[in-house]
Order: sequence, then C-alpha cells, then structure tokens
Amino acid sequence: MKTRKIVLASACLVLLVIAIIQTVSGHIDPVKVVQIKDEIDEIKIERPEGLLTLKKTGEDWIIDGKYTANYNSIESIADAFLYVKLLGKVTKTDNQEVLAKYDLNDERACKVSVYNKGQELRSFRVGKATSTNSQVYLMMDKSNDVYMAAGSIQNECTKSINDLRSRSVFQLSKDDMISVSVKPVDGNRWTITRGGEGNIWTASGEGVDESMELDAEATSGWFNGCAFVAATEWLGDNEEIPAEKIIDVEIKLPAKTVTLELYQADDEEGTDTYWGRSSETPYAFKLAKYTVDKYRKNPEDFAK
Repeated sequence: MKTRKIVLASACLVLLVIAIIQTVSGHIDPVKVVQIKDEIDEIKIERPEGLLTLKKTGEDWIIDGKYTANYNSIESIADAFLYVKLLGKVTKTDNQEVLAKYDLNDERACKVSVYNKGQELRSFRVGKATSTNSQVYLMMDKSNDVYMAAGSIQNECTKSINDLRSRSVFQLSKDDMISVSVKPVDGNRWTITRGGEGNIWTASGEGVDESMELDAEATSGWFNGCAFVAATEWLGDNEEIPAEKIIDVEIKLPAKTVTLELYQADDEEGTDTYWGRSSETPYAFKLAKYTVDKYRKNPEDFAK
C-alpha cells in the first residue's frame, strides 16, 4: 500500500512539472529578428515636440530639409530599425490607458516610419526603455502587439536636432588654401601666404616686417589648422549672437574666399563665451575657446 502511494505521488509530481513547463513555454515567445533588406534613405519621427524628418541626399543626411546632419548619428538611427531583435510579446491591446504604461499611447510614443525611394518600408511605435536602458517597448506597423525589443532605440528617437546636426562649419582642402588673413576689430589686418613649391611662407600687412623669415613648421601647422572649424552648438535660426565681434578672418582659395567672424562675451557667471558666423553656413554657432585662440596670433609668433 505504501509503495503504491509513493508511485502515485511520483507520477503526480512528474505531471505537475510537465504542466508547469508547458504553461510557461506557452507564454514566452522565442526571440525573433525583424530585418529590413532595403536601404533606408528617409526616416520620419513624429515626437511629442513635433515631426523630425531625416533624408539622405547624395552622401549627406539632411535634417528637416535644411540642416546637415552628423552622418554617423543618423546612420545609427537607421541601423536601429534595419535590424530589430524582438525578445518577446508583452501584451496585445489598443487601449490607450494600457499603452500609457509603456509610453506607447498617442501622447507619448515616438512614431517612426522608414522609407526607401519614397516607399514606406515599415512603421514603428517606440515607447519607454526599461530601467537598464538596454530594452524598449515597441509596436510595429498596424499591429496591436506590444513587444520588448533589444537595444536603446528609444534614445535614438529622442535626440534633439542640435544633437543630430553636424558640428562642421567648414572643412577646406589644405592644399587649395592660398592665404589666411586676420583682422582684429581693434588692430591691423595681417596675412600669411603660402608660395609655390616648397611652401615658401610670407607675412604681409600694415606694420608687418615683410623681410621677416617665418618658421616653416610652425607656420604650416597654424595655416593647415585654419582649414577646419567646428561648432560646439548651433544657435536658433533667427537668434542673434549675444556678443561683440572681435576678429574677422578671410581664407583665400582659387575659386572663392571663405569668411569667418568671431564674437566674444561674458556669460552670467563672468566666463568668456564665443560665437561665430561664416560664409559657409547661414546659421550662427557657438565655439570653443581654443578655436578663437587660433586667430589671436601675430605674424611674429611664426618668426624664426
């Protein structure tokens, strides 16, 4: 009798374990990868603060039809939607109150559509990230299924326009540069010119000793460094520079002359802040101090 009870108890335990396994496995979806095979050349992100449009034009990504983007930043967004790893289905609902728990309701979700040559490839509704920021809740196309997906997709969708814009004001070919001319507002204009073969450097300008010999290495390093200017951030389209101009710069090339205006002011904490304008962009920008210091030189600084 005792043996029979033990056998029955063991059988019940086995059946219970099987039932538990079947129940659990029935509620966990296997990992699924959703992949877009076409190239993404346009992304529209409808966010609570407004619509953001990213479009590839030639070799550049353009933001809202006017700002040049940081290429790698936009490619990172495109890659996030080219290959989406779904870790499992959380629920199925179209109830806005339930969706609000995942920031997938109309007021909070980022609605993303990706395109190739004007044709929509897929649409997504991106909600909040998990506490580890390594997964996100999302929905796809017109489905009511809510998934947990791998990656920081939510971070990609919520970057500001300033974060996504290219920081490059201009990047010139060093070999095409003929001269760099600097005019402090309260001083005289001076110019460093590169000669022909052998990079024979000369200095000119009011009060400059034109017989002065320049150190080739020091002059070349400074001259080439003027080929690139980067902004630390961009001002708004109609925002005035809150500063006074301190320096005018002209960089002469065979086909054009690039201009750069530098401005300086004290902020509320008494710290010097710097801004600029350039012929290479219609937008004003903020600059790092070391960029401005590059033009606070004199020809004598390059003398042998």
